Amino acid sequence: MLKRDHLLFGLLLGAVFALITYGLLLLISIVIPSSQPYFANPRTIYLLACIPNLVFMRLYLVKWKLDKTGQGILLFTFLAVLLVFVLNK
Repeated sequence: MLKRDHLLFGLLLGAVFALITYGLLLLISIVIPSSQPYFANPRTIYLLACIPNLVFMRLYLVKWKLDKTGQGILLFTFLAVLLVFVLNK
């Protein structure tokens, strides 16, 4: 199911992976009060949420040779990081 080679599928996967990671990091910052100083800057959670995309991008590009899906994940990650820096001043 996750081995489709399509750019839009990569964009969707990039968004899903980032949202899941963002939710987990937000939950960690709420459940563990001592971690709140690390997440005081809103950019931190947004940027950390993009890290799993790099792992999946490498899997799709190098290991599974699904270039279009890997490029979609890369495109979503690049746009998300760009938006974080432009919108969160």
